[in-house]
Amino acid sequence: MAQSHRHRAKLADELIEKGLVNIEAHVISSQAYAALKKPEKAQFHHDVAAALLHSILSTGDGKTKETAFRGDRHFRGTHTEVVDKVD
Repeated sequence: MAQSHRHRAKLADELIEKGLVNIEAHVISSQAYAALKKPEKAQFHHDVAAALLHSILSTGDGKTKETAFRGDRHFRGTHTEVVDKVD
């Protein structure tokens, strides 16, 4: 079972490396790391997924790819290195 969680975490992390704003990959990583008893990594990916969802739901007009959403202030303050790629 642990092998499966490690595999899921590895695959999700590879997807995140290709596109940091992959919400599903962050959710999968969070679940896999929680199962692997790595709470700090699980919480990080949970927080990123939550911040991305918040950004989508609370900003932008959704009319074009460029204006769909922006990083929000909470996200900026918590994960600066992530926001640079979101904006």
